[in-house]
Amino acid sequence: MAIDPVLTTLLRRLHQGDIVGARETIDQYPSGAHELTASLERHELAGYCHALLRDGAMLHFLPADSRARLESAYERQQKRNRLLLDLLRELRERLDDAGVPFLVMKGFLQSVRYAGGIDRRFMWDQDITIRPEDLEKTLEVTESMGLHAMSGGEAGTAQLLRHLHAVERVDGKRKVDIHWVFRNRRGGRKSYDEIAQHAQTVHIGDFDYQAIGDLDSLTLSILGLADDIEHNRIKLRKIWDIYLILHHIDTTADWDSWFSELETEGSLSTTVNVLSFCLLILDAAEDVPNARRALQTRNDLLLVNSKPEAHSMMAREGWNPANRILISRTQPDSALRYWASWLAGLPARKWHYRKLDRQRRRKRSRK
Repeated sequence: MAIDPVLTTLLRRLHQGDIVGARETIDQYPSGAHELTASLERHELAGYCHALLRDGAMLHFLPADSRARLESAYERQQKRNRLLLDLLRELRERLDDAGVPFLVMKGFLQSVRYAGGIDRRFMWDQDITIRPEDLEKTLEVTESMGLHAMSGGEAGTAQLLRHLHAVERVDGKRKVDIHWVFRNRRGGRKSYDEIAQHAQTVHIGDFDYQAIGDLDSLTLSILGLADDIEHNRIKLRKIWDIYLILHHIDTTADWDSWFSELETEGSLSTTVNVLSFCLLILDAAEDVPNARRALQTRNDLLLVNSKPEAHSMMAREGWNPANRILISRTQPDSALRYWASWLAGLPARKWHYRKLDRQRRRKRSRK
């Protein structure tokens, strides 16, 4: 999805509290405030920007109808997040009773620790990670809560663990993603026990939760965005998530040690290229000087090293294979093995997405 650089400049200025710069950026948006609002909606950042503009007393920079659209987006976001918070509280109680430890990932961790609060960030669901041996017990707990499978419900736990990295369970407007690894491919199979070594306590709502650490959160966000790049479904929200983590930890993270760990795991090339892509799209390398210097030490791995290339990646849609070809070149396995694996899984993926599509159509027809 193509993006105007003026939009990313606005995000950075709002984040920095630059009122004068934000006003100038809004005024110079090429298609006007209405298209700016539409772009924020498309990239799932309308509610987030409403909160930043409100906090900086800048909402009056926009015409009334644009303000109303942003406010409406924020209210919908707030309502959804409150439902997800109730879901997380119930999960905490039920899993504690069942003796199943879990860690919070993405979702409220991103909202509270990096974005500024529970209602700041747009969320579709809440992610948690568990030990693989606890999957069956966790699914029993979610079933007792009235959560059901969107697809794959008939598969046994052994089959799920072999082929997937997570499963979704839904109940109306609430959804939880239950992970046992980051991604089910080489370079992404970080397990609960590995992640728990760097866990941190995060206060969410009325309770303290154990959550994954900052660098693990960054790794997970990068691997998720790499998947979106492969599928030509890139949203600026995902890029901004990575920027917020980078900005939060730039001066405290041991970047060289992290890169060495990723090299051992097999995800270093993917990581540096996704990081480069994000910083080029946002034109924000100067905001995170320590991460930028670490990235420069791995220039030999960079395939994404210019703004035109990054924006071309962003603009690709549909079945254009260029982004998938690029990501295949960053994998720890050979490109031949990558494509063989992708083709082998194609029938199962088509079945999965067709089933989801049928469920969505049935849901729309009932409304």
